[in-house]
Amino acid sequence: AYAGILLSAMIYAAGSGLIEVLVSSFVEGCPFNNKDSVMSLLHSFYCWGSVGVILLSTAFLAVFGMERWPILACIWAVLPLY
Repeated sequence: AYAGILLSAMIYAAGSGLIEVLVSSFVEGCPFNNKDSVMSLLHSFYCWGSVGVILLSTAFLAVFGMERWPILACIWAVLPLY
C-alpha cells in the first residue's frame, strides 16, 4: 500500500510540475501588458482550488455523513475526466 501511495504522489508531483512549466511559459509568451499580475493570478489558482476542494468535501461530508467518504473519493476521482 505504501508503494502505491508513494508512486501516486510521484506521478502527481510530476504532473503538477509539468503543468506549471507549460502554462507559465504559455502565459509569458502571450502579449499582455500586465504579465506580472496575470502570472500572480495564474499561480493563485492552485491555492483557490485547494480551498474549494476542502470546502466542497466538508460540505459533502456534513450533508451526507462521514460514512459516505468512498462516494466522495469516487466523485473526486472522476472529476478530472471532464
